[in-house]
Amino acid sequence: MPAIRHASKRKAPPVGFSDIEDDLLIFSNKMKDAENASTVNVPRHQVHWPIFQISHQRSRYVYELYYEKEAISKELYDYLLKNGYADAMLIAKWKKTGYEKLCCLRCVQTKETNFNSTCICRVPKAQMKENQNVESQPERKLEYHLEKGERRKETMDTNKTPPPLPPSNAEPKFGGFTRFEIELEFVQSLASPYYLNHLATLKYLENPAFVKYLEYLQYWSLPPYTKYLTYPGPTLKNLELLQRERFRRDIIDPSVVGRLVEEGRRAAVGWPSG
Repeated sequence: MPAIRHASKRKAPPVGFSDIEDDLLIFSNKMKDAENASTVNVPRHQVHWPIFQISHQRSRYVYELYYEKEAISKELYDYLLKNGYADAMLIAKWKKTGYEKLCCLRCVQTKETNFNSTCICRVPKAQMKENQNVESQPERKLEYHLEKGERRKETMDTNKTPPPLPPSNAEPKFGGFTRFEIELEFVQSLASPYYLNHLATLKYLENPAFVKYLEYLQYWSLPPYTKYLTYPGPTLKNLELLQRERFRRDIIDPSVVGRLVEEGRRAAVGWPSG
């Protein structure tokens, strides 16, 4: 029979723990509230978003205390990791070059995608679009372009000719609201295999407006437009793939299909009608 542990014999926290205990308690209370929150009328894939976000924020708090501010000792840092006050595996990733702003471990798990690649948060910060902050927003990035399209769907008319190019002496303003900027933003997203799952599902569901829109976007293969693509090779390849292939349900992540069906195919709202 194992020995019974008494509270009086538990090892006291290292020196300095009392200084940050109140902050850790706040995170703990937030986590409990998130875990106990009602999930009524909440889409299934959004249920864990608050938990992921709080876990990220708490881990980032501990990480910065030790590595950036040097405000806690190595002993206290190890104690916090051992007792679950921070995600040790996520912090281990942050210490690697190129992973400093990783939002969650799920984003680097290639098994989560059909194309065995990582998600959009792996794009270098210097190449991210203006105001497109995906840090501490796991899975939120999956809805970014869809919501932008829903707000600005009036600019996406497939009966129009390709949008005019910006002045030759000016760089494109990513995140703006001209038709060129919105369509560039959407086409750029094709370089993300994680986001491509949603598009493949829309193609599988044979949304006629979306199929028509894909055909219209062929103009991005023209040299004057291609030069604005950050990753022209994979972007145009994926665009061609979406235009050409008929996707089968068994090669699409079932959870992605389930999300779209469950939400009444809300992802298709942003595409032009007809």
